[in-house]
Amino acid sequence: MEVYGLACRENTGLFSAQIKKFKPTYACLFDAARAGKVEFRGAKKLTGPEGMKELARVDADMIVNALPGSIGLEPTLEALKGGRRLALANKESLVMAGRVIRKLLKKGRAGLIPVDSEHSALYQLLNCIEPSELQSLTLTASGGPFRKHTKAQLRMVSSDRSDETPYVEYGQENNPRLRHAGQQGAGGDRGEMAL
Repeated sequence: MEVYGLACRENTGLFSAQIKKFKPTYACLFDAARAGKVEFRGAKKLTGPEGMKELARVDADMIVNALPGSIGLEPTLEALKGGRRLALANKESLVMAGRVIRKLLKKGRAGLIPVDSEHSALYQLLNCIEPSELQSLTLTASGGPFRKHTKAQLRMVSSDRSDETPYVEYGQENNPRLRHAGQQGAGGDRGEMAL
């Protein structure tokens, strides 16, 4: 297997080590201000959001997007618009643009393989059963504002408090909350979520 391109948000030390080990053709650092701390070693240097989008358009067998938070959305869309097969570990892309992503996938050229925990488990399950066998789907929230609550404290929590989640960064223009994320992932009338 050849690594054609690598991307990183800000960990310049690890990024330099990965570039040395995998010798990619392209290397993109999201935080352009830190680019001087990276040893690009002959890889084409890309930076910032535009660099991430350019990297997502390269002609590769598979694009893997594990960028954290909202910075993963544009590379996700670019890869799918280009008809690429995308291994997605950036669930924020699905929360912010699930409908757009579904439309791009329906065009038939692109493919999406969820590789992040819950999404991957559901993907694997749904590929092993007939749609008619599915009666309901329940997603649970494992973190958020309740992650340190005792069972007794959880019994007293209302769903309104789920909006207080501080752990997911969605960006300024599109700021859905944990409840919305669960509703998007649960899939309409045959899904539910437990908070």
